[in-house]
Amino acid sequence: GAIFFHILALIAAAYHTITWFAVAPKVMPPLYTGGKRVSESAIVKGQYAIAGVVDLVFLGIIFWG
Repeated sequence: GAIFFHILALIAAAYHTITWFAVAPKVMPPLYTGGKRVSESAIVKGQYAIAGVVDLVFLGIIFWG
């Protein structure tokens, strides 16, 4: 029962992350750098990159604390 619940929770969290990252650039004000507007795909890729770094930091703290 507990394993099944945690698998469902992981799936729900992953789905929420994907949809949140996809909608964020659509609802935020335009972002400009160097006089050019930053594309939605660049914002989404940046969010995933930052999330990946944060995940690695947490894993490092957990395993090598």
